[in-house]
This record gives sequence, C-alpha cells and structure tokens, in this order.
Amino acid sequence: MLLCYRKGTDELMATLKRHNIPVLILSAGLGDIIREGFHQQSMFYENMEILSNMMIYSDDGSLIGFQEDVIHSFNKTRASKHNSSYFKKNKERYNLILMGDTEGDLNMADGIDYLRNQVSIGFLNAKVNV
Repeated sequence: MLLCYRKGTDELMATLKRHNIPVLILSAGLGDIIREGFHQQSMFYENMEILSNMMIYSDDGSLIGFQEDVIHSFNKTRASKHNSSYFKKNKERYNLILMGDTEGDLNMADGIDYLRNQVSIGFLNAKVNV
C-alpha cells in the first residue's frame, strides 16, 4: 500500500517535528490506513496524533468494527471535542492552522475556547472551470 501525499508534506511534517509543534490529524477516513501511510513514508512523529475511524479486528484478523463513534464530515467538530486529552495537553498553544478539503472542515475548531489565532486553508480537489 502506498499513499501519495501533496508535494512538500514530508518537509512540512519534519519542520513541525523539529520545532515541537503538535499536529492533530482529524479525519473521517480510516485512521489505521492514515497512520500506516505516514509510517511508510517515515513521516509519523511523536508530535502527531490521529483522531479518526480506527478499526477493530478479531483474533483471526478480520475487521469486526470501529472504535468509538464513527467520525464523518458532519460531526468532526463534535469528534474534536471528544479528544480533550490532546487539547488539554496543548492548551498553551493558542494558534491554529486548520487545513481541510470540505466546507465542514472549517468548523472543526469550533468550541476550542482558548484559541486566539486561526488560519484556515481549504484544498480544492476538483478541477473548476473559471
């Protein structure tokens, strides 16, 4: 399995690690796949956490379900609040760069009351004729 990342992702993740900047990857995708993809590209560092749909396997290796509530594009804000340990651990970090590829991603940080500065970046994943 090989996941392709946008150009410069490896440099970005290495820079964030070098400067001890915490990274939370909040995704409606499959967390196990996301984690493995970062590991395969040697881009998963100790400053990173993944909040996503983590799979549960039976003893024979069959997929039997997912841990906790399933995260989808319409409940990412609620899901981010449930990861209170990440936010408690990083509450002295009051700046946020939020990146996403759907309109719903813009609201992921709603309710994080200690934030002072937020920059939101949207990725357009479709060709648009202008």
